[in-house]
Parts: sequence; C-alpha cells; structure tokens
Amino acid sequence: MQDDSFKAFFRSTDPGIEFEDPEPEQEKIVTVKPLKGDELDSLVGEIGIERKDGEEDIDLRERAALKALDNDAVKALEMMLAKRRADWHPDEELLVEPFNKAEKEQKEKFINDYLHREEVSKENKELAAQHHVMFPEFCVLRNDLREVMCWFLGTVAPWDRDPCFGCTYCLMGKNPQEISLEEIEKEIEKIKSETEE
Repeated sequence: MQDDSFKAFFRSTDPGIEFEDPEPEQEKIVTVKPLKGDELDSLVGEIGIERKDGEEDIDLRERAALKALDNDAVKALEMMLAKRRADWHPDEELLVEPFNKAEKEQKEKFINDYLHREEVSKENKELAAQHHVMFPEFCVLRNDLREVMCWFLGTVAPWDRDPCFGCTYCLMGKNPQEISLEEIEKEIEKIKSETEE
C-alpha cells in the first residue's frame, strides 16, 4: 500500500515516469516423500488392505493399487505413489486424466513398471545436475537409459527439459513409440562420429 502511494506521488509530479514492477514470486513446489511403514499401512487401510507378515512397502503399494483399480483410478494412483492426492506433485497430478482413459491392462502395466523401476542413482543425479536435466516425477526409465539421456542432453541438446523417451508403457509418454537402448546407442555413435569429423 505504501509502495502504491509512493508511485502515485511521483506519477503526479512526472506523468511520464515508469516503474519496473517486481516479478511476482513463484510458489515453490514442495515434493512430499512417499509414505512408509505405519503411515503407509494407514493409507492402504482406507481401502481395507492390511500388510502381510514381512511384506515390503513396494509389494504392499502394488497390491493396494491393483485392488483399488477396480473401483477408483485416483485411489489406485494414491496407493501407487504412496501419497494422498493433496500431497501430490503437479507432475503427478498430470497422471489422472490419461490414467482414467487407459485400458485396465495399461494401468496395471504402468503401476508395475513404476513401482519396479530403478531409482535414480547418486551418480545419475550429479550427471543430470551438470547438464540441467530434470527427471519427471513419475519417470520409469531404467538407469542405463537415464545415463544415455543425460549424456545426450548435455552434449547435443543442453537445455532444461525432462529426459522423456515416450515409452509406450508410460501413460504420460510424449511419443507413441518405444525406443530401444540399441537404437539410442547407434544414434549416439552416429552423432559422435559426425562431431569428430
């Protein structure tokens, strides 16, 4: 309010004066980690599932997600991500529409692929940071593909973007095709030979 009166005073004395308005601060996105242990038990308990003796969190999440799939796709995503919807990252929220439209077999495959994907290794995170690569929140790439994509983005296309191959099993895939590791390696060799010439 005080700032507005300050600007009004100077505009009255010099109508041509212009002020640079500061850019509004962007709200920082806080990533909530998946629930574990007792908190996860409480979440899956909402759909009537109890943890079996010795059952790992990943297996419990998969079992709960597949059970919830029959009645409520969003609840299935909550079980898969091990987070209540209120805690989802904006990228995770983007899953809802394509997930609802997908066939049941596609949904089951995506749940399985997501839960059993390889986590991003520390080395990959460091490599990604060097090349300003952001991994999508729900990416299901294998680690070898992540390394190839980090290299590619860092040398051929060094700009901020996510390393999406558009895998057919991913409901958020940007390209309707599956790209094999062999094809990627061939393309990399081709690019390397062209840059060396």
